[in-house]
Amino acid sequence: MVIDGEICLLDILDTAGQEEYSAMRDQYMRTGEGFLCVFAVNNSKSYDDINQYREQIKRVKDADEVPMVLVGNKVDLTNRSVCTEEAKSLAHSYNIPYVETSAKTRQGVEDAFHKLVREIRKSNLVGIPSTCNNQVLISQIRLASKNLQHIEALSLKQTESNLKRSW
Repeated sequence: MVIDGEICLLDILDTAGQEEYSAMRDQYMRTGEGFLCVFAVNNSKSYDDINQYREQIKRVKDADEVPMVLVGNKVDLTNRSVCTEEAKSLAHSYNIPYVETSAKTRQGVEDAFHKLVREIRKSNLVGIPSTCNNQVLISQIRLASKNLQHIEALSLKQTESNLKRSW
């Protein structure tokens, strides 16, 4: 993936909310540099849970500021329970970008990753130390229809210099 003229390679680890990964969640967060906090726009409980996950990420990272993007997913559905303005307001209060997506139609998905990579790069420019050789973990939070929590951890490696050397 090319973001702002620089090549990024995305490695994705999707735990799909499987309980056997819950014990490793803190480790995923500890090594991650950026996080997508995703809620379903048709599920207000998933939206309400975002603050809990954000606080967990900050606690594990031992940092007040961590690169994050708030993502409202399932915008292809008509039965919204969380309006765009409410989500934008929450993102503004966290001082992070907000993106609306549909995993089904892929609307906004690429934009969410682009914004996250830009947030990570911005944080690295202002002196927040980078960890794990630019390995990025994106913790994607969703709620299934029966209120079962699903956390998907996605890891992202920026390998611009390695790829540029191979060209």
